[in-house]
Amino acid sequence: MDARRARRSRAGCTWRGGMSSPQSPSPSTAADVLAAAAAAPGRPFLLSGDGMMTYGQVESQARDLAASLHHLGIERGERLAILLPGCPEFIVAVFAAARLGIVVVPLNPRLPPLELRYRLRH
Repeated sequence: MDARRARRSRAGCTWRGGMSSPQSPSPSTAADVLAAAAAAPGRPFLLSGDGMMTYGQVESQARDLAASLHHLGIERGERLAILLPGCPEFIVAVFAAARLGIVVVPLNPRLPPLELRYRLRH
């Protein structure tokens, strides 16, 4: 087990690898969530310190946010920087972007302002 995996395991989460470049969930992942939301909208999807969100709630909020992003003129293939901690709103934003084919660029809210500015410009 590498050091990163060991740290994450001790922190109560598991590391399963991941992509090195920013991207939205694959179309099949988004489609799986939509199918689950349609089949069992009341089924728990997300548990956090703020409570539980169902598949239906996540899908509904993602749909509403996607409509707002579309209204703002954000189109398929464009990038969307998201500056949120690991919270339910982040998950909703990622699935909203996936609905529109928008590429998610997650930004760490703990980064200093100069680092955030650099990342947004590049």
